[in-house]
Amino acid sequence: MEILQWKVLKVVPETREAVSYVLETVNGQPVHYEAGQFLTLLFEHHGHEIRRSYSMSSTPGVDDQVSITVKRKVNGAISRYIQVIWREGTVVNTILPTGLFKIDTDKNRQRTFFFIAAGSGIVPVFSLLKKVLHFEPKSRVILLFQNFDEDRIIFHEALRQLENQFGDRFTRIDLLSNPKIMQLIRSG
Repeated sequence: MEILQWKVLKVVPETREAVSYVLETVNGQPVHYEAGQFLTLLFEHHGHEIRRSYSMSSTPGVDDQVSITVKRKVNGAISRYIQVIWREGTVVNTILPTGLFKIDTDKNRQRTFFFIAAGSGIVPVFSLLKKVLHFEPKSRVILLFQNFDEDRIIFHEALRQLENQFGDRFTRIDLLSNPKIMQLIRSG
């Protein structure tokens, strides 16, 4: 099993609960991966190896560096650990990228992709929809994205930028279970 060492280049808060980590290999060598795949992180805890997998939010050929996005879970010891400990310069170990949630794009095809995501489930979908929008220019993407409220929409601004950049080829439909307007009505 090949172990990769990464250095955290940048820490990007996405929401109160989610943070993206931009990574670069310590040896500076590029790592081949596909949109939609994940990295399995390796941790030592009391002499035992612990593995946790996190989807890559970056897209090869679109983003300069690899990034993963980690949402803090209430009982998630590793997600909490990452968000407390990882800073710029932190070195982390992983195995090679893997995963079968992938799409082959073809610049000559014209299709409609319909993605459904909720909360942090957006992470691999975000990587895939960027791939389709950039490398299959005749195709459309529709994203149905469910969240609790506006403040918990991971990649909210980046998705807005994609809507502006790709105009009529990208449609985002947000479903909110507790939108701010409803919070205001209930409180007052």
